[in-house]
Amino acid sequence: FGVAGAAAATGLSQLAASASLLRELARKRSAEGPARAAPRAPRRTDEERAAARKLLTTSLATLTRSTAQLGCWVFIASEVSRRLGPAAIAAHGVVLKVWLLFVLAAEAPAVAGQVLCARHVSTGQLPRARRVLRDLARKTAAAGAATAAALVLAAGPAARGFFPADPAAAAGCARLFRWAAVCVPLVWPNALFEAVLLGAGRSYKFLALATVTNCLVVSATARFLIGARPLPSSAWQAIALFFVLRSSCAATRLFATKRGGLGFDRREFRRRVVSS
Repeated sequence: FGVAGAAAATGLSQLAASASLLRELARKRSAEGPARAAPRAPRRTDEERAAARKLLTTSLATLTRSTAQLGCWVFIASEVSRRLGPAAIAAHGVVLKVWLLFVLAAEAPAVAGQVLCARHVSTGQLPRARRVLRDLARKTAAAGAATAAALVLAAGPAARGFFPADPAAAAGCARLFRWAAVCVPLVWPNALFEAVLLGAGRSYKFLALATVTNCLVVSATARFLIGARPLPSSAWQAIALFFVLRSSCAATRLFATKRGGLGFDRREFRRRVVSS
């Protein structure tokens, strides 16, 4: 069924996941008993209005950040599809799918760091949050190096397995696996740094602005590189630049000593600790 079959399978999997989640929500709701009529809510206070405005601002910042990332990926994919041949497109698609598995794996320590650091920040233990962050940063760096080594070692056998009847495509796929190995160590710390910043609750607008700026730079770079050298490796050079910029921005925000680290101003953090 080709592309149509793949799209249908994706749609069916999403419907199945949504049905499963709705079923679980319905089960929990029925376990809580019949719903009671809620009392009439009092008029909002100034503090509640400020909280609602902050929620709206952070939601818009998150939407902007996600849209910019998706737009950058779509733009790079469109440049590859428009300028390169079928074999190059196939090799790029295969390597990208395998690489995304490692990208998703990097979310696990990132979520752990987000939860643990947010817990320590909320209780006024900023030094402890920094220690957790440094420990997780070392571990994610080791995990990134290990996954890069795995991609390098698997480049040849995996490429031949994906394209057994096309030596040219297999050779191109092997080269792209090496570029994926260059990119994957950048993904692990970037995911951790951005997740911790979001968990601290201080950097939604910063990350949105930084992501939009980085996406514009990377999109322009991808167009230039693919135009100058119409090869799939040019797209992967732009992807590597994307994660270099993202991790640099997030690390600068996290470890900036003038702001006290974790996106906090030292004086503001002391005020929050005293008030809590």
